[in-house]
Amino acid sequence: MSYSCLLVPVDGSEPALRALTVAVELASALGARIELVSVVSLGELDFYDGMYKTPEQVAALHTRHRRAVLEAAQAEVPDSVPCTGELLEGPVAATLLKRASDIDADLIIMGRTGKGRLERLLKGSVAQRVSSLAPIPVVLVG
Repeated sequence: MSYSCLLVPVDGSEPALRALTVAVELASALGARIELVSVVSLGELDFYDGMYKTPEQVAALHTRHRRAVLEAAQAEVPDSVPCTGELLEGPVAATLLKRASDIDADLIIMGRTGKGRLERLLKGSVAQRVSSLAPIPVVLVG
């Protein structure tokens, strides 16, 4: 099997940054392109994040943060590796799986754990859901 499109979700966590490093190395070796995505999902925010802000203010802050995370990740990819980035909205695992399908990704490379502590506690990890539901291979990086 050949890998030409690697989907790499980023959330600013250390495991996600390590996954990006692995993706860059693999993309360089295979001549593949990287599709970076960061997902805005209010469901993953910890409860205290919005204690003194309106829901609209929390959403705007979260979107701004995710955009900054995406831009920082894009800056880590060398010019020799084709790379695009997309800011998406929705439930994280379902949104990642849909994006992988939409772009015909061959492989998902993601951090084993990320930033959504409350969501992980209530629903399990995003990585666990993506790896169990994805119709393509998933590499989890710790």
